[in-house]
Amino acid sequence: MKSTIDLLIAKLNDGIEICTNKNRPFFLGFLSDTEQDILTERIKNNKNIFYSFWGGSENCERKYLGLFPYEYYVNDDFPIEAIKFIYNKNYKLQHKDFLGTILSQGLKREVVGDIIIEEGCTVVFVQKNISPIILSQVSKIGGIGVSLSVIDGSDITIEKHYETINRTITSMRLDCVVSSLANVSRTKSALLIKSGKVFINGIEVYDNDKIINIGDKITIRGFGKFIYDNNDGATKKDRLKVVFKKYV
Repeated sequence: MKSTIDLLIAKLNDGIEICTNKNRPFFLGFLSDTEQDILTERIKNNKNIFYSFWGGSENCERKYLGLFPYEYYVNDDFPIEAIKFIYNKNYKLQHKDFLGTILSQGLKREVVGDIIIEEGCTVVFVQKNISPIILSQVSKIGGIGVSLSVIDGSDITIEKHYETINRTITSMRLDCVVSSLANVSRTKSALLIKSGKVFINGIEVYDNDKIINIGDKITIRGFGKFIYDNNDGATKKDRLKVVFKKYV
């Protein structure tokens, strides 16, 4: 049985063939940050197509991949729509409330993008052709009545939030970094790496000795996503003082 990543790459290959042989765009998504990195590695050197990621607005995390014949691409081509939910601001609805309700309509995760929650108002980016389903079938989120409308989401400002994590470690080897970030033993970190649960810049890495460099994105399944942000030098005992940012 093919893995999720194998299926994703197979769809990408189909899209490249459609784009190059039939001279028309192809869209794949919504994709997680890790999936975007994996597909970028597969297509970044392809000189026959232009590719772009777009989530409906600047700074979206979950994005569609668009493959285009050269000189074709515009953001308006992406099949993405924004749905605005209005409700009583006294209720504090959460990301899981919206995602759970939407997926309960028989929809797949890949048709739902970022969910932007504010006081009494939430915007959800979705695949355009499933908007009518949501608009006609959803009237409550988490038991709370909501009113829905389609809006232009391209001007929505999305702020990325990170938690700063300061660590003191012996080495920038992958097993040391995973041990520190996941708060597990070196033995457990080695098992996580060996089992394919650790990614660097979207690529599965199985080498404990792999050296992490500033700017690298480390994903540890079950523990979160991190960016190696800075090196603050060394302690008197020559341990490294490093700074990571964790996606929150």
